[in-house]
Formats: sequence, structure tokens, C-alpha cells
Amino acid sequence: MYLRLTLYGWMVTRHLANRGQLHLGANPQGDLLLELWTGMHVPATNSPIYNQLLADGLIEGIDETVSQHDTRLRYQRNPFEHITKVTFEFTTYCNFNCEHCFNGHVPRQTETNPDLLKFAAKTLLQMGLQRFDFVGGEVSRYGDGWLELAHYIHSLDEVA
Repeated sequence: MYLRLTLYGWMVTRHLANRGQLHLGANPQGDLLLELWTGMHVPATNSPIYNQLLADGLIEGIDETVSQHDTRLRYQRNPFEHITKVTFEFTTYCNFNCEHCFNGHVPRQTETNPDLLKFAAKTLLQMGLQRFDFVGGEVSRYGDGWLELAHYIHSLDEVA
């Protein structure tokens, strides 16, 4: 069995490399990510580093018959490559009922678990996405918790 980066792992590794945060010899985990990013495949072994990267969803096991060409094509066709922004529809509540609005005839509801959005935002920031839009209804009036989420995303972006 061999290992390669998942599509998520490809995006995270590319983002880290582009920011100059991956250097050979810095740490074994980074060395493996760089090796997979440049070489595509490595033989699988039972090591804590490999197991952690597998658990984090950054790498995956593949059959020996999968060619590096197939992996390269997979990365080139990565659907994440074309995502430029993330839109959170935090609430559909609004004090108007405009005919042209997409939310004019949908049930009124507000996000009840902003922690799920925090997890999604953290994952997307790790992949290099940096634009987050909040839409739907009157977010600033009815979207309890949206501002805290925006501050959280901003604080993570400063660290990343």
C-alpha cells in the first residue's frame, strides 16, 4: 500500500508551502507532506506520523497500482481549486418580504449551532480560502452569534 495526499491535504500543503511554512528538515510531519506534494506517493508504514496525518484527513492509503499520473490528474481536477469564497447564510429572518429576494418564501430560521460554522471556517482557512460572506435575511439584526463568528474567523486568519 502507498500513501498520497487527500484533496484536502493537497490544498493544505500547497497553502503552507506558498506561505513559506514548510521546510525540509523542520519536522517529520512537514517533511512527509512535502515529499507527498512533490513526489506524489510514498510507501505506507505504521508510524505515529502517518497515523496522525491519516486521522487528520491529510493523507490516504492507495493501492500500488495507482499511478502517479492518475494522482497528478486527480489533483489538477480538485474541485476545491476553484473555490474563491465561502458564503454563510446565517439567518433567513428579515423585517421585509421582498418579491425579488431568494428568502422571500422560505421558512424563517437562524443558525442554531455556530460552532459547526467555526469548525468549517477553520478547515477552509487551512486550505487557503480567505473570503467569508454572511448573507440571508438581516444578519446584523436577527443573526445572533454572527459577529462572534466573524471575529473568530478573523482571529484564525491572523494566526494562519
